[in-house]
Parts: sequence; C-alpha cells; structure tokens
Amino acid sequence: MKTLVTRKFQTTRHGRRFHTMPHKQAGMALIIGLVLTTSATLLGVSSMMNSTQEHRASQNFVESAEQMAQAIGDAAAANTEGRGQDPAPNNGEATPQDRLDTAGGVAADAKSSTKADSQAAKAANKQAKKAAKNGSAEQAQAYADQAAAAAESAAQAAAAAKQAAEDAKAAAEELGTEAATDAAKTAEKNAKKAQKNASAAAKSASKAQKAANRA
Repeated sequence: MKTLVTRKFQTTRHGRRFHTMPHKQAGMALIIGLVLTTSATLLGVSSMMNSTQEHRASQNFVESAEQMAQAIGDAAAANTEGRGQDPAPNNGEATPQDRLDTAGGVAADAKSSTKADSQAAKAANKQAKKAAKNGSAEQAQAYADQAAAAAESAAQAAAAAKQAAEDAKAAAEELGTEAATDAAKTAEKNAKKAQKNASAAAKSASKAQKAANRA
C-alpha cells in the first residue's frame, strides 16, 4: 500500500518549482543546535564560577591561617625577647641561672596561654555546632576557623614550652643545686600541662570543623 506524501512547492518567476521543506528542516536544526550549544556554555560558565568561588574561599582560608600563625609566632618571639638577657659579669653571656629563669618563665606562660586557647576553641566549637544546627553553614565555618586559630596558637605555645623544659633541665644540671632541680621539674610540669591544653584545643577545633561540614 502506497503512502501519499504531500510536498510543498514554490515556483520561481521562470516557472521552475522547488521543494521548500528541506530548507525549513535545516533552519530548525540550526536553531536547536544553537540552543543546545548556548545551554552547554551557560552550564560550563556556572560550573567554572562555582569552582572559582570554592577555590578562592579555600585559598583565603589558607592565607588567613598562615598570616595568623605568623602573627602568633611574632608575638611569642616578642614575649620572650629580652628575658634572661642580662649579661653576666666578665663574659657578657647569660648564666645558667639566667637560662633557667627564662625557660621557667616560658613554660609558665605557655601553661596559661594554652589554657586560654583551649577554652576559646571549646567555646568556638559549641557555637559552630549551634550554627550548624540552625542551618547557617557560613557562620558555622567562621566559628570553626576561630577554633582552628586557637588550636594553632596552643600548639605553638606547647612546642615552645617543651623546648623551655629541656633548656631548664640543662641549666639545672649545670647549677647542680636542689632549687635549680625543682625549678626544672616545675618547667617540665608546666610544659606537660601546656601540651595537654593544646591537645584539647585541637580536638575542639576538629569537632567544630566537622560541625561546619555538616551544615
């Protein structure tokens, strides 16, 4: 059975006829192709913009953390600069007692500062969890960043305290007195407490970041 196909023709002024449908089909194909190409381009641009924003946010966070770590290091150096630097008679160098006093001071300061950092990280973690629960991802991340900064500060102070305890022990051995030995032991205890505080701050920072990731 034959199927009848109706075709549209146009006639030129010279009497020639030509079929018009192929031209319309070609035009429609061109339009569809342009629409698909434009859609794909827009999707690609949108994806690139999102990726760029995420990269910039990550880069800003890394730069901020590096700057904060540098500031903490500078502050720690300024805090210890000049302590125990009074010249000893004759040779102008710090005596074992000077070094013991300086090391003991560093360890004691680290104990106090790491405790404050640990409390700050704990508070930031609490706020990060609260923000995440309320669905505020940006606010939760801000608190997580605060907790991370406190943990970094505590870690640096704990490391300084550990070195100070070793210096105090060496100075006490040179002095060879009971008082010097007791002072070195105190520095060691303070260094251990500083390390404990730093570990607590790190745990709080980790929990805060997990909360921000869930938001």
